Amino acid sequence: MGGILSCLYAGLRPERVDKVVSLEGFGIAPTTPDMAPERYRNWLGQLQNPPRMHVTLSAPPSPAA
Repeated sequence: MGGILSCLYAGLRPERVDKVVSLEGFGIAPTTPDMAPERYRNWLGQLQNPPRMHVTLSAPPSPAA
């Protein structure tokens, strides 16, 4: 998504951008539509145990007043 936003900004404000390189188009996996269900199943399975972020709270957040 960052590459898309960068290219959009460069198109809207070309006077503020000298160069843009977007790598989002590189490395797309060679898949076919019939592979999608299994790929989504695997991806969702990986999300069941997502990695923990390195953020800790010393106390629970207080409710907004």
